[in-house]
Amino acid sequence: MAKALDISTKGKVISYRYVAATTQGKVVKGTIKATNEVAAERLLIGQGYNPIRLEVAPSMFSLEEALPTLFKVKPRDVIVFSRQLATLIRSGISLLPALEILQGQVATSRAFRKTLGSIVDDIRGGSAFSQAIAKHPKAFSDIYCRTIAVGEQSGNLETVLNRMADY
Repeated sequence: MAKALDISTKGKVISYRYVAATTQGKVVKGTIKATNEVAAERLLIGQGYNPIRLEVAPSMFSLEEALPTLFKVKPRDVIVFSRQLATLIRSGISLLPALEILQGQVATSRAFRKTLGSIVDDIRGGSAFSQAIAKHPKAFSDIYCRTIAVGEQSGNLETVLNRMADY
């Protein structure tokens, strides 16, 4: 894999497509955003992946970029998500599988599914749930993230999620 820095990007974020192997040997594909190829590779390694192939994703016109307000996470998405996640946790499903279930739901908006995908990737990479959601301030408020952190630390995540849905 080439390790050349693309100096011409000057901090511009670029989308990269990757093929990588997990620590269990499973091959995964996806996209990741970084300022250069080396940074993208480091991000993948930090998430526990061993990069096999990494290439710049083709740039296309995106409606999401042209009309961002149509594709933002809505407060209703967070409320429904909080209730559903609390229900799954109460039923005995651990956090990561519960998030993967919610990510796959058709009823969730495209923007929120994308956010959940990023959260799931961060948790797989070793981040705490509260740290993963804090990376999405347009979807999750600071008070939401801090309250979730307290719920994680106290072992009352389900209760906190239900309360946040009412908040």
